Amino acid sequence: MRFVCKALADFTGCDSIEVLLSQGDRCTRHEITVRPDESVAYEVVECPSPDRDTEPDENAPAASLESLSRDVILRLFDPAAPFFTANGTFWTPDTTRPLSFTPRFGGRERRYDLRGAGGYRSIAMIPLSAGGHNVGLLTCRSHRPNRFTASEIELYELAGESLSVGLAHHGTQSELRERVNELTCLFGITRLSTRQDLSLEETLRQIVELVRQSLLHSDVAHARLTLDGVEYETPGFVTGEQRLSAP
Repeated sequence: MRFVCKALADFTGCDSIEVLLSQGDRCTRHEITVRPDESVAYEVVECPSPDRDTEPDENAPAASLESLSRDVILRLFDPAAPFFTANGTFWTPDTTRPLSFTPRFGGRERRYDLRGAGGYRSIAMIPLSAGGHNVGLLTCRSHRPNRFTASEIELYELAGESLSVGLAHHGTQSELRERVNELTCLFGITRLSTRQDLSLEETLRQIVELVRQSLLHSDVAHARLTLDGVEYETPGFVTGEQRLSAP
């Protein structure tokens, strides 16, 4: 999971990535922080459970980020509520703003204070689902406010879906690596498409390099893209018997 977290950090450009996974009665928490200093954390924690959920006291102080992550995993909110997507992802561009939501099944309004979220100003929590149930949570954090856009959140949800499928089928590290590499390539291409300072030729050359890097054995792989009869290749490209191609 360390590689997966690091790849997701590169994929999203976030300062911290955390993956919480259900392992029966316990959950494993994997976290990598890349800025300001790189560090890795792993621990076994108690899984969120509706049996331990209590109705908040109206006079109690606002809940923390940890409580919010629990409530997102338990799907306590209506996806139509502010700061949520239709898939149940929570995201906020500014953690200094107070948050409050009404549970989807009724009950007292829940209030959250995220100002103690480790100095992170932008946070996204993407549920990891399998078989119609949330089995974990992918949390992306950035020190910059307004770090995320709606289109980026959609890509993060795609990454979470791909990760969920790999984990649900007990994918090997190699399979998980391949999925993350594919998503990294997709996100890189999306970023390139928004850069107006690049010519079409330079954009295509960088796309070819992204494709090469996304391959499982990228150290010995090369890529070529042909558009309108013009070929764009990575250095050292040769045509061989072992190749993948698509129109």
